[in-house]
Amino acid sequence: MQCLRNENGVALVTALLLTLIALAITMTLLYFVTMGAKMSGAHKQYKSSLDAGYGAATEVVPKDVLNQLVINFSNYSSAATATGNVTPLFASIGLQFPVTSDILKQKIMLPRADWTMSDSNKSADPKVRPDVTFKLTGFSAQPGFNIYAKIIDTIPGNSDTSGVELDAGLAVTGVGAGVAMQHLPSMYTIEVQAERETNPREKAQLSVRYAY
Repeated sequence: MQCLRNENGVALVTALLLTLIALAITMTLLYFVTMGAKMSGAHKQYKSSLDAGYGAATEVVPKDVLNQLVINFSNYSSAATATGNVTPLFASIGLQFPVTSDILKQKIMLPRADWTMSDSNKSADPKVRPDVTFKLTGFSAQPGFNIYAKIIDTIPGNSDTSGVELDAGLAVTGVGAGVAMQHLPSMYTIEVQAERETNPREKAQLSVRYAY
């Protein structure tokens, strides 16, 4: 019996295998490059939302809006009058109070246990019945960010909420010779969400604890 040896086509098969291997390597490299670009773009988008949310959570909401609300709720018996005084102060950012003035006053002046409102007003999701909404804009050619803020817990303290400054030359230690009352600040837990105006999926959420 004669054994036939036929190697015709081996070179072609080898070339095809090498081509497939090279193609697989190329596709893998392209995949990683594409995914890297997508991840970089997603990080930049999240960073922009995070910066907007951070500014709202650490500056605008607690130091500006909340401060004015505390002062006005302390000075006016009508909650509607208090919020009506605050809204024009922030007209440049389109400040709005989606909840009723009475609910907002409860959240700011009373502990959470004394709130008489629906559970949705107490939930940790700032987009579900938010207490405060406004818009932060950057460069004129770029879309801004919608901000949703919500107080989810309050621990009242003994801070002066009148907003009245001390007269010149007076100090707290000049009140009397007795033991001064220990200052216990009011504590507010606030949830804030920032999302791009043109793309709500581009968002960042922060939780802050603010001592007033």
